[in-house]
Amino acid sequence: MRLLRLCTVVLACLLITACKTTEKTRLYKSADRTLTIAQDGGNGVLIVGLQIESLIELAKFDKLELWTVDTEKRLLIHPDQGGKVIELIRGNWMFGRDKQGDVEYVLQSLPAGTYFLTYVDKAGQLMVPVEPMSFAFTIKPGVAAYIGTFDFRPPPVVAHIPLGNYEIRPVERRLDDAKALLAQYPNLPQELWDQQPQYFNLACSLKNYSPNKECLVAQ
Repeated sequence: MRLLRLCTVVLACLLITACKTTEKTRLYKSADRTLTIAQDGGNGVLIVGLQIESLIELAKFDKLELWTVDTEKRLLIHPDQGGKVIELIRGNWMFGRDKQGDVEYVLQSLPAGTYFLTYVDKAGQLMVPVEPMSFAFTIKPGVAAYIGTFDFRPPPVVAHIPLGNYEIRPVERRLDDAKALLAQYPNLPQELWDQQPQYFNLACSLKNYSPNKECLVAQ
């Protein structure tokens, strides 16, 4: 009887753990023009360009997911052990206020840290990993960083299920566009860090929806 009770408790704990979701910070496209960050605070600014060439390509993805990463170990930092998870969620891109030609720009305030682009969400159905290679970038307190402009190559979809992973391709860097966007935020520092992201693949394979435990490490 004691063994049965013990097994029941263990099973319940496992179910609770399995059902626990990662706490994510959700950011919707570009921040409001009144955005302010303290120079001595813990947040910096990310500026990234996302190439969208046609109305058809508007359906490429709905959100990007970023995890803080240990670049030496090439593992993601566990959100319960010092890590952060950020979702950049797409707004109305057809009439986006930060659109320049075929590129949509996103400006958002992020907590300081080094982030790795892990997942892309397509049509709200499945968090698909970015493989075989993605990139990491660093956010510093009180600093605005432009990390470049990227084209996303979605996998083929059958019965609303993506077959494979997303691939990303860096395209022409448009620093002047990033500076022009930053200038529309009068409360932010206007010096722009033209940052070259670090490209690599993780020391593990990401599964759909969320990372395997082998991909996680404490900070």
